[in-house]
Amino acid sequence: EHEITSAHKNIDRIWVTKQDGSEAQTVSEVINAIQSADMVVMGPGSLYTSILPNLMIPQIGKAVARTKAKVVYISNIMTQFGETSSFSDADHVMAIHRNVGEPIIDYVLTNTAQVDENRVDFDVYDEISHQVAVDKKAVDALGVIQVADDFLSMHDGGAFHNGEKIVDKLLDILNEK
Repeated sequence: EHEITSAHKNIDRIWVTKQDGSEAQTVSEVINAIQSADMVVMGPGSLYTSILPNLMIPQIGKAVARTKAKVVYISNIMTQFGETSSFSDADHVMAIHRNVGEPIIDYVLTNTAQVDENRVDFDVYDEISHQVAVDKKAVDALGVIQVADDFLSMHDGGAFHNGEKIVDKLLDILNEK
């Protein structure tokens, strides 16, 4: 992750292979868990180095695309150098859909509270650049339901998700008919 961040280049696509260059595989228990889930939650995390590598294992991406579960992506609070420097919440969703090869996200959770950058220690969190923009129009155009709210927790010199608020929204989504 550090090498990607420090390269200061945009990522077009990613892929995952085994060390011998052959296609990565997963175990059937993972696919069964995705297929039997009520909700699949992705994020928060580095889009290209944490979220997408899992989906690039062909059986996993296909299982998420085919599941009847509600698929939720938790958009990051802040963008990351070398990964998502100028990304909005919609750009995150588009990158996932583009790399998987089809739309898979049903909901995106997006923080709307303003990050006080004076309280962010950019020396400690040197991989972040600025707050992820909210782009409801673009999210709507993707056919994804945007759940925008104050999910912000400022502490330890950084901008983080408020876990309790995230869980409350996930439960609300899960209980929707």
